[in-house]
Amino acid sequence: DTPSASEVQVNLFIDRFMNEVAETEQQDFMKMAMSRFLEKAIKGAKKEDATDLNSEELEKSLAVTLKVSKEEEKKNQELVEAYNLALENGEVATLNDSAASFAFASNLRGLTIWGYKTSEYVGEKVLAYLPVPGPYVACGDVDTLTASTAKGKAWSL
Repeated sequence: DTPSASEVQVNLFIDRFMNEVAETEQQDFMKMAMSRFLEKAIKGAKKEDATDLNSEELEKSLAVTLKVSKEEEKKNQELVEAYNLALENGEVATLNDSAASFAFASNLRGLTIWGYKTSEYVGEKVLAYLPVPGPYVACGDVDTLTASTAKGKAWSL
């Protein structure tokens, strides 16, 4: 009963955000990490090129890449931080394929969730929405305050 991310054009949000808002360093990192992720996906699917990958193969690769333990996730984050710090200091930086692939998949997931939750349709039709100006209620229970409009749903920002 809710639209998909593609239906609310999250892909356009991510493209525009990375192109128009993200700093050059973030863009370069995302391109490098995406390249490593695609290399891993191509190899895993036994394909020749990224254009040969279908959505099921990409979804499988994303699921495998994101399925890591908390310790592995923390280690990957530390490796990415060390990589970015080395780049900031003008040093030669390297990042292993696993950490780069995880960074891409994790960033993509985060951008997708952010883009979905902040889309106009989801903000107005799925989440609780009250246009500004609205009534001021200093204290109150969320279920009570949203009973007539959203029945306890999270509020759109």
